[in-house]
Amino acid sequence: MLQNVKRFHFTKSGAFQYCSTLSLQERLRTEIPEESANVSIFKVPGNLRAVEANAYEPNIISIGPYHHGKSHLQAMEKVKWQFFHRLFGPISQGSEEKLEGVIEVMKGLEPEARSYYSEDMKMSREKFVEMMIIDGCFIVELFRDMEKSKDKVEPVGEKQELERKPALESEGKDKPAGGKWELDRMPVLQKPVFAHGHGFLKRWMLPILRNDLIMLENQLPLPVLCKLFGLTNRIPATPSCSSVQKLALNFFSPLMPGAAKSPQQSVSDNRENDAKHFLDLFRSSILPGEIKREKEPYLFRSMVELKEAGIKVRTGSENRKPLDIKFESGVLKIPPFSIKDYHCTLYRNMVAFEQCYKACQPDVTRYLFFLDGLINSAKDIELLHYAGVLQHSLGSNKHVARTVNKLCREVSREVDDSYLSDVVRSLDEYCNEPWNRYRASLAHNYFTNLWVTVSTAVAAILVYLAVLQTCCDLSGSHDSLQQFGFWKLVVKSFIIPFSHSLSITGPVSQFDESQEFIWLYS
Repeated sequence: MLQNVKRFHFTKSGAFQYCSTLSLQERLRTEIPEESANVSIFKVPGNLRAVEANAYEPNIISIGPYHHGKSHLQAMEKVKWQFFHRLFGPISQGSEEKLEGVIEVMKGLEPEARSYYSEDMKMSREKFVEMMIIDGCFIVELFRDMEKSKDKVEPVGEKQELERKPALESEGKDKPAGGKWELDRMPVLQKPVFAHGHGFLKRWMLPILRNDLIMLENQLPLPVLCKLFGLTNRIPATPSCSSVQKLALNFFSPLMPGAAKSPQQSVSDNRENDAKHFLDLFRSSILPGEIKREKEPYLFRSMVELKEAGIKVRTGSENRKPLDIKFESGVLKIPPFSIKDYHCTLYRNMVAFEQCYKACQPDVTRYLFFLDGLINSAKDIELLHYAGVLQHSLGSNKHVARTVNKLCREVSREVDDSYLSDVVRSLDEYCNEPWNRYRASLAHNYFTNLWVTVSTAVAAILVYLAVLQTCCDLSGSHDSLQQFGFWKLVVKSFIIPFSHSLSITGPVSQFDESQEFIWLYS
């Protein structure tokens, strides 16, 4: 240190230079740490947020630190606490010891959980651990209740009987001789476990909860949720409740852009274990399987252009992933997809994740760019709708086209290693083939509907019969055929109706070659 000091004159500028040098050296060692490989929960970039800010802001619930404490989300904090109280409340046996164990485990996970967030949260360790436990327990219990509500119901029992007795008495009904109200003679009311146990969760909340829990900025690390799921599990695991990943896929399945029948089977175990959070997990469940990747051409064709080239659009197989697009034998197969408000929110958050997370292929972004190329006008939306590929509830086709075109605004398109490269190239080659366009034009002009097709067929039959009759007449005149030849007789046959207008006397068959020549060209 002393040797370094002797190198400078202690002037004002020299002292400032020395201090600045030390400050930069300290920053290199302490203030620029290496980014963790776990970073996967990002704040949405400003350019994407400027296009549609509401797509990234939760409506009723905050999960994680980014939106924690916002005033318009405080109403759901009471609901979170009610779920938490059910797990660790005073009526639960050994709940205090169980909660202490959960707190210790979460304290051990706290450094790893922080490493998943791209932003530095100004939150104490105790506050961060409390947030993870409250938010995580709410999610886990919500998923469990939703799974139970699918196939389990609670029959009206003794408690419901007591609740209905005062109502019956108030209606003036006499007590039966047996001393009990015969509820079995009345319609038996059955309520889902979820609805019966948690009346404070209104029906309108569920779609909004799905929307909020899938947002990029509203996530908890999946390892935290997996650990809480194991620590709070009170019953033996069933196949559908064996992991929080399977519960999550079941819960978010209504958001599926396509018609995936078994979302729990749509993502492999490796992808389940590698997923960082719910948005990453759901995104993995809709990706296509292993496929050849190459550089993608820049040119896209709209639906109108594809129709002019004779390309037909069909819905893909029900077993295909929503992003699995194929082009075979002039048929473009696209799995059905929907454009609704919550679908747009889902797409935007997946695009934002792919733009920020460098360890994934931006396949959803490529898919949306492909749709953006297909859809340029209301006519394109109409063609996709009538093909059974697109459903929407956003009003006019023109408005839907504008909405689709905005999904990739302010997003950079990557053409390398695209899973759609083969499809785009094949479409372009098919459209550039002249014969395909001629054939499509013929079909469009002469076979558009039943009546046009019948008219075209009748006209073709009449022409064919006329030619056939002419040839038969010519072939019957053997002498004329030998004298003049077949094609000359064909010409004569077509000119016979006009012979009177040409003022020619005598049978045509009696002319010699010189007369015929003069007759034809006079």
